[in-house]
Amino acid sequence: MGLGKTVQTISFLAIVCSQMKQPHLVIVPSSVLSNWKREIGRFAPSLRVRTFHGSISERQDLMDELQPGTFDILLTTYTYFERDSAADDRKFLRSFNYGYLVLDEGHTIKNANTSRFKRISALKTRNRLVLSGTPIQNNLSELLALLSFLMPTIFNHGSDELMDFFGGEEKTSCSKIRRILAPFILRRLKKLVLAQMVPKTEVVLHVKMNPHQVAVYKNVIDATLLRREAKKGGGAPASSSPSSESNGSTTKPSRELKLLMGGQAQSTVVVGKGKNDPTSDNNVFTLLRKAANHPVLLRQHYESPQVMDTIARQLYKLGEFGTECSLAMVKSEIEGYSDFELHNLCVEYAHQPEMRSLQLSSDKLLDSGKFDLLRELLPRLKREHHRVLIFSQWTKMLDLLETFLVHSNHRYTRLDGSTSIESRQSLIDDFNDDPSIFCFLLSTRAGGMGINLTAADTVILHDLDFNPTVDAQAMDRCHRIGQTKPVTVYKLVTEDSVDKSIYDIACRKTQLNDTVLGNLGKKSRDTQAAVDIQAILTTVLSSYQPTPPTDE
Repeated sequence: MGLGKTVQTISFLAIVCSQMKQPHLVIVPSSVLSNWKREIGRFAPSLRVRTFHGSISERQDLMDELQPGTFDILLTTYTYFERDSAADDRKFLRSFNYGYLVLDEGHTIKNANTSRFKRISALKTRNRLVLSGTPIQNNLSELLALLSFLMPTIFNHGSDELMDFFGGEEKTSCSKIRRILAPFILRRLKKLVLAQMVPKTEVVLHVKMNPHQVAVYKNVIDATLLRREAKKGGGAPASSSPSSESNGSTTKPSRELKLLMGGQAQSTVVVGKGKNDPTSDNNVFTLLRKAANHPVLLRQHYESPQVMDTIARQLYKLGEFGTECSLAMVKSEIEGYSDFELHNLCVEYAHQPEMRSLQLSSDKLLDSGKFDLLRELLPRLKREHHRVLIFSQWTKMLDLLETFLVHSNHRYTRLDGSTSIESRQSLIDDFNDDPSIFCFLLSTRAGGMGINLTAADTVILHDLDFNPTVDAQAMDRCHRIGQTKPVTVYKLVTEDSVDKSIYDIACRKTQLNDTVLGNLGKKSRDTQAAVDIQAILTTVLSSYQPTPPTDE
């Protein structure tokens, strides 16, 4: 990652085009579409490049205009191989016979059973080229999927023998896999171009939750245990419960906890399997992750029925949800909102005194262990003239980070999945060209692939991904060829929480990637079942010791 795959591929296609007149198709993530077009114009300006993207009418105009022999490279995105509604687009893209089909960030087809994999495989092409800095993200079957895409006649993903081989535990498997990979993979490591690369230092910052945050986190566990015990006994817990106490901090049960505990706020919820079960592993795990990152992603401040009634009536009067929405429908809608979402509504309608008075104070809004750490870290980085990329997986967390940066008087810009493709490159250029912009906020997945942000020399991963290669992609937005300063990466990990479990799992997955693509040593047995939310929750719940009530 960051070692010039794009430029190498453009150079290769330029040579191919000079020798063979046949169109080539390059499929890329939406976030790097503009960059690919720019780089082709920079390094191979003689190539005729067209971009298949845009509105329905723009794409239709291109369908009417494009004919074989009128272009050398057609750029498009994975979007048209994901949506069922894009059948006409896929039909058009299948109408050409391509010389090369190039997949940038090709690990996105790591699952051979997905529609994306099958639809891309249906394209007519003589040769296929997959670009990826992270061909192994979770397990070896993903690598087999990439090989089966490149050479389907040799690597049949449906072959039981191959599946067993790539999923085997024999000590000899790795050396055999290395020999198999040799003809198909050209791998370039940063250590091989060390003279051109600055050093990168990764620092794990272990964060302690503040007392209020601990109380919220424990409330989720308490309510989960209570609800699960009630389900075992065939009954339901009481509709109210005492508040949890931790280190002298008292927190009322949040809306999510009332849901877990069968409280009056959600008395009509049917508890069963799947997403409707508030005690399901995924739901509880999500609540714990939110609590570990920032408690206002849950709900505990806006719990007064009078306050919620005031907000609902104001929103109803203002027509926030449309003129056909009844007051009861408004109340039902906002019952599922977090503290932060309700606060934002109060800010949006601050011209109404009733709403303005219900805004959260900055003390409550910016109250988390990770924000406490950032309060100390960012001013130091600014004084030392560093520039920072801050990544989070959640757009709501990015919203909170925006609020934090505004309150701290740090100039920033932002890119996430909702940022239009047309404006992404200009945001990147603004940051790279304007040193007064101190921070760039990015969603890990939308902003973590393929873009060049070498103006920054510091990366902060606010919350980690189960998949370490996703975070590695994010780090390498600034640690790449062209970077002139040493790069430091800070990983924020909340201690005594599921945050720490995610970090531990990511470390084990990294070992698998290094083992197979690095020294090819013995494969880790732990990795195959590493991503196991149920196992994490079992550990959390079984080891939890409730805080004993204090004597009055």
